[in-house]
Amino acid sequence: MSSVDRKAQHERSVFLDFAKASRMQIDEDLVEVRNPPEPDIRCSCEGHSTYFELGRLLDQGLQRLRLKARRIAPQQVSCDYNSVGLPERDVLRAKLSKSYSTSGLPLELLLYFDAESWLVAGGLPPVDFPWHAKHAMGPLLTPMPPHIRRVWVFERFRNTVLWFHPSG
Repeated sequence: MSSVDRKAQHERSVFLDFAKASRMQIDEDLVEVRNPPEPDIRCSCEGHSTYFELGRLLDQGLQRLRLKARRIAPQQVSCDYNSVGLPERDVLRAKLSKSYSTSGLPLELLLYFDAESWLVAGGLPPVDFPWHAKHAMGPLLTPMPPHIRRVWVFERFRNTVLWFHPSG
């Protein structure tokens, strides 16, 4: 299987896990993985065609520290706090700056914490996530960008929707 096929399979799997956790009414047979400039997923959501752009919440600096820690174990790694970010804020900022071809259909962002391997697990901040998101992500969404209908944060390991905006 090619890396493109693995990516498409992964995105579809993440989206279907999210749809179940959010209790969103989707037709699984109509979930399509799309290619840029379209967002990642096009589906029938609550009876209407909708796009979802996915973004894995993973801090590259923290990932590099994990690799280094494994390489030099049992020694401790030192952390340069300037190289470790807030992936939920940083990925959201990057996704908001992109242009997508949606032909006027609604677009929602699905940002997710994954736990497929030891290298990507554990990125979820150990805080009250709605409070954290309000402060780390909320300023980027005030006012709500006109091309985005909603932003979701999903934790795949526990199949839990951690936050969505706007909440109404």
